[in-house]
Amino acid sequence: MNHTASPRSEFLRGIKECSPMLIGLLPWALILGMQGGQKGMSWLEMLLMTGMNFAGGSEFAAVNLWAN
Repeated sequence: MNHTASPRSEFLRGIKECSPMLIGLLPWALILGMQGGQKGMSWLEMLLMTGMNFAGGSEFAAVNLWAN
């Protein structure tokens, strides 16, 4: 059987499949966002830092070292 799914249905399936992991990561993201806000970082700086960093929890260390 040759079944081709639409891009919309595949996108929705991906959201459904990833939602348990995203719910588990939400507390960590909130904590990191609060720490960044206390250090004066903008939402764009936080987004770029977490988007370009693939080293696990090193974002927390980088935020703690942030100085104006």
